[in-house]
Amino acid sequence: MWNKQAVIQHLRTHARLTSIGSCAQYTREAIDAGGMYLVRTGLAKDYGSSLVCAGFYEVCGAPEA
Repeated sequence: MWNKQAVIQHLRTHARLTSIGSCAQYTREAIDAGGMYLVRTGLAKDYGSSLVCAGFYEVCGAPEA
């Protein structure tokens, strides 16, 4: 089972004041900390299918231009 509290704790202890360009890595590590493992990708934008397979879903999409 996924532990949301572990994810939140991981985020709180690893957050930085400014971006260092590693959002894919930090997103994956936070989710992993909660007990759910994603397929590794180089870019955060490429985690979509792995997140869906793990049970995540889109809540609301970006408005269309």
